[in-house]
Amino acid sequence: MATVDVYVFIRKLGNSDLLVLHSGRPGPASAVFYALAGALMDGLASGEWSGENAHVRTSGRVLRSMLADIHDSSTSGLQETNETDLTAFRQTITDDDQYAVQALQI
Repeated sequence: MATVDVYVFIRKLGNSDLLVLHSGRPGPASAVFYALAGALMDGLASGEWSGENAHVRTSGRVLRSMLADIHDSSTSGLQETNETDLTAFRQTITDDDQYAVQALQI
């Protein structure tokens, strides 16, 4: 069975700060990747999602929830981002601001 790598790039619109998550599947990055599909289906985000990639915009409130979900499970799958980076980025999220999320599953 082939290993799947998932990359997620998150930034606040109008800001250059970037959070990069990288993990296998299952893992924290893949949890966010699939949460993006759910947010699109529920009308909480806009953009495109396929089995290989996603380009989505969502509010800080929705993004905070996605990132909280990966924190509640396990951050042991994080490779290029450590828990400190994730926690620091999460603290900068503003509920009403918009965030761009790009995700790749390769």
